[in-house]
Amino acid sequence: MDITPLILSRIQFAFTIGLHIIFPAFTVGLAAWLALLEALSLAKNRPVYRRLFEYWLRIFAIAILGFLGLAFVAAISLDLRVMHRWLDTPGLALLPGVGVVAFGLLFLAIRRRWPLAPFFCGVSIFAAAFATLAVSFYPYMVPYSITIAQAAAPPSSLGFMFWGAGVFVLPLTLIYTLVVYFVFKGKVDANAEYE
Repeated sequence: MDITPLILSRIQFAFTIGLHIIFPAFTVGLAAWLALLEALSLAKNRPVYRRLFEYWLRIFAIAILGFLGLAFVAAISLDLRVMHRWLDTPGLALLPGVGVVAFGLLFLAIRRRWPLAPFFCGVSIFAAAFATLAVSFYPYMVPYSITIAQAAAPPSSLGFMFWGAGVFVLPLTLIYTLVVYFVFKGKVDANAEYE
């Protein structure tokens, strides 16, 4: 059997679709499992749930790193415009570099059991991945068809959103959140446990 470009493209398509089905399902399921373990750890205050959480967090981080790496390589190799943007502007490599450093810090934080560091590492990984995606397709919102200017709402709608939501609703929401925080601050016993 001769391997033709058609066969190669079908193999590549099958591989890409397979990864896009397996990795998201695996990572979404792991994220739900991690949320459950962390909730049990906080509610029951038993160390076994925390140890399970830390074990599965490592697997989740490796799965996310694999998915982001494969998505990055696939995006560069499948679309010549994206590849040319990355080759023309080598400074863009800082964004995936931030994600890799955040992954390294995440594993260090898990090993040393720093309480808040995994959260901030996760935020950094997400921000780096999103920024990498955004600069790969800039100035397009929908790749190579709709630009940011074409996707923006009319100025009258943007003005309404700024004055209505930005200047009026947002401060009210922040004030309400602060009031609720200070009303309930210190009302929960740290040693309380659900039975």
